[in-house]
Amino acid sequence: MEKHIFLKSIALFLSWITISPLLLILDGRWKLLPKWLRIVLFVLSPLVLVMLLAIGILSYSYYLDYWRENHFVRSRVIENITEVKMPKYKVIERNLGRGLRDHYDTFILEFKGTPDSAFFQTLRDKGFDYYDGCYHFQRNWGSGLVKDEAVPKGEKGNYDYSMTICEGEKTVTVSVMEL
Repeated sequence: MEKHIFLKSIALFLSWITISPLLLILDGRWKLLPKWLRIVLFVLSPLVLVMLLAIGILSYSYYLDYWRENHFVRSRVIENITEVKMPKYKVIERNLGRGLRDHYDTFILEFKGTPDSAFFQTLRDKGFDYYDGCYHFQRNWGSGLVKDEAVPKGEKGNYDYSMTICEGEKTVTVSVMEL
């Protein structure tokens, strides 16, 4: 048995996916495949390359949509942005909006139970604005609009993040706009 047949097979596979004429040249020299199989693989190579590129692009697009839909409603992310430990909640509504260049997403969260007064005291202590019986939080980062803006731990990009929590209610509205 010839030495390095495994490495040669991998080289043939990679050449088949990327540059199909290279497959013909290498296998013509190494004689690992029958001639009819070389011709079939040569014809199929561009189709496989196009399919792999399409799968890669679709996967990346799905990842971006999944990230947009789930990132800003994770408890760890909310706690990093607002610096407030949130009670247990679940996401009951997602509205993903798309503008010309930016995204405007709104999420409705529902607490498992009505938050206690200690939670609202924490919101006051952390500087949430209070008017009309609701606490409002807003933070921008990455846009250059606010001088000396601090980017929350673990975040990147340009975002306008706001949250509204009303006393006596179990729901929270979170709005995220990518600038």
